[in-house]
Amino acid sequence: MKAFFSYLFIALLAVSAQAMLFNDTKPDLVLVLVFFYSLRYGHVSGMIYAAVTGLLIDSANGLIFGPKIVSLVIISYAASSLRQKLFRWNVIASTVMIAFFSALDILLVYICFEIFTDVSFTSKLFGTSLMQVVYTIIFGLLAYPFLNPEEENRTLYQAGEGV
Repeated sequence: MKAFFSYLFIALLAVSAQAMLFNDTKPDLVLVLVFFYSLRYGHVSGMIYAAVTGLLIDSANGLIFGPKIVSLVIISYAASSLRQKLFRWNVIASTVMIAFFSALDILLVYICFEIFTDVSFTSKLFGTSLMQVVYTIIFGLLAYPFLNPEEENRTLYQAGEGV
């Protein structure tokens, strides 16, 4: 529970930092946090964390509730499912998955807005979305040493608890 609230506080800081530091194209800092949290803590905890952070983003967004919640919960479930299927997790797998999930997140949010609102993203440039994915990858690479899902397992194993 302590980790959940720690990650939630970091997500709140990330949402604030995104709003203050970036104007047009922003990295999705919360997506990276949800990704790593889901890898580390599994399906249920990851999806709860994704739903709460998605609600945080949707409420800060001020448009409609749901698009970010839906996309982050789907990404959380997919990330934790992939984690169970891969034997070793490394920076390359993490980078590829963050790139894929960032693009998927953008697509899911666009689809939700197209279906449920009269806000259209058809005029939004492809380059802006591509730059958002690139910025998110960069943040993911910077965050990897701190949020590495294998680090906790390695520490437990060295302490004799993972045997």
